Amino acid sequence: MHKKNLKGKLSSMTSDQLIKWLAWIFVSAVLVVAAVFLFYLLHFQGGLTVEHERWGTFGDFVGGTLNPILSFLALTSLLLTIVLQNRELEATREEMSQSRIAAQEQVSHFKNESKKADVYKTIHVLEDRLEKLYREPIYFTAGNELRERELYFVLSFATDDALQQIIKPEEHPPAEYETQLVKTKSLLMQLHLTIVKLSMQLTMLTEFRDNNAILFFYEPTIGHLASKLDKIGYLPPDDRESLKINAEIRGRAMNAQNQMA
Repeated sequence: MHKKNLKGKLSSMTSDQLIKWLAWIFVSAVLVVAAVFLFYLLHFQGGLTVEHERWGTFGDFVGGTLNPILSFLALTSLLLTIVLQNRELEATREEMSQSRIAAQEQVSHFKNESKKADVYKTIHVLEDRLEKLYREPIYFTAGNELRERELYFVLSFATDDALQQIIKPEEHPPAEYETQLVKTKSLLMQLHLTIVKLSMQLTMLTEFRDNNAILFFYEPTIGHLASKLDKIGYLPPDDRESLKINAEIRGRAMNAQNQMA
């Protein structure tokens, strides 16, 4: 128990405390040396002499008395110094470890922010692409006549019967309207790919906090476009399932964030 307490005291020692201890040890060593000389002079009629035997006796007495005491004090000073150096080394290692962890966290933060910025940038690019597609004309035949409407108008106001007049992906357009109807098929395929990519980017966005607003903004748009494309055959089963799974993932992420808020 005493050893544990001593170890704890040594491990908590500071540089200033070590200096004080070393100063006390030095003073103690000086006092011990003075006391030994004084004791010899008082009790053994010490004095200056030319007799070698008396000097030998004096040297044996001083050396035999002081050497153990001074060696003990020197060993104590050495141990105190080693303990403090080890403690400072451990503190330096801990600071380096904390600095390394902080640096790693900072790098991770920068990577996350960079990734988040890339996701937002891609979403804005896809949004711009949607806006351009909305303004493109879409062609369909009605009563053997070619009709033209803006894509946004068709997706927003056309009835299910009207949507069935739009050419299907597997249909071959009549020769006289081939250019316009092929353009329409290409336009709808681009729309299909755009909403699939947008859905994937929104799912990636759920990795970051504070994104509920942008998810709420785009969810109805993706659902609406997916429904319209599915009715006219431009949403393959695999992509339909992918959109559904991504929507479920985003829904769970938004619920979890709402519960934590």
